[in-house]
Amino acid sequence: MTGEARVDLRDLLAERYRAGESVRELAERVGRSYGSVHQLLKEAGVKFRSRRRWS
Repeated sequence: MTGEARVDLRDLLAERYRAGESVRELAERVGRSYGSVHQLLKEAGVKFRSRRRWS
C-alpha cells in the first residue's frame, strides 16, 4: 500500500488507537497483520500504550 491510501489508513488507525482501540483490534478491523498496523501507527507518531498484563 502506497500513496494517499496509505496515508488515509495510517491516519484512521492513529485516530482509533488514540481513542482506545488496541493494535490487535485495529488489525482485525482493517484485515491487516498486527505488524503492518503497528508499523503504520509508528509512522503516524503515536505513543504506544504499555501492554496489559493479566494476573
